[in-house]
Parts: sequence; structure tokens; C-alpha cells
Amino acid sequence: MWVLSKKNQRSVNQNSIPMIEGKKAGPDMGPGFFILTRLLKSPLDRRGFVAYFAACMVEYAVKHGIAPAIADRAIRQLFHASGVVLVKSDASPGKHVRDMIAYEGTTAAGLKSMKASPLAASIEQGLEAAYQKAQRIA
Repeated sequence: MWVLSKKNQRSVNQNSIPMIEGKKAGPDMGPGFFILTRLLKSPLDRRGFVAYFAACMVEYAVKHGIAPAIADRAIRQLFHASGVVLVKSDASPGKHVRDMIAYEGTTAAGLKSMKASPLAASIEQGLEAAYQKAQRIA
């Protein structure tokens, strides 16, 4: 079903709007629900946030002497393998993080540093900016 968006006078295919637990996504559903379903809706939306984090990791590796092509391939594999594990596991992403920290390996050191940094607040700020933009164009 196609409807006309009131705010920007454009047609929207209502069948293309993702649903979670029987609810259609929309800015009126609140930022968390909207961002979550927005990330599920479009391949372009899905890859942006993850691609940014991957790009930061590639840049770090290159700065430390890894050839760009090798860094790119390694980080792509890391994200692919991590995605497979997250999809196939019943554990939440938070549980995976807690388990890695409990293991006390090299990843734990990095995760502890990230958790002590303003990274989570920066991610929240980026998601909020995306939500606010969606509110303006919906």
C-alpha cells in the first residue's frame, strides 16, 4: 500500500516499512524503535554505522604499518565473522562483550579502554542525529 507522507509530500510504500513485534517503524515510535527498524530497512542504512567503525579500525592498522589492502581485507573478515557469530548465537551483544572482558585477553584490554572512553556517548550522539534527521524528513 502506498501513502503520501504528510510532511514532505512524497509517496511511501507502507509494505517496505519494517516491523518489529507487529509494529511499523516510524519517527513517532521513538528514537530507539525508529533507529533500530531503520537499520533493518535498507542495506544503505545498515552498513553506514558498521562501516564507519570498520573504517576507523582499518585506518588504525594502516597508521601502524599494515598495508591498506591487507588491513581492509582483515577488518572485513573480522566484521563478517563477528556478524555470523552474533546472528547464530543466543547471547546478546552485551553478553559477548562481558564474556570477552572476563577472558582478560587483548580484546578485553581494548574493550575496557573503550568502555572507559566517551565512545558510547559518541555513538548515542550519532544515532540521535540520525533520528532527528528522520523526524525532519518523515
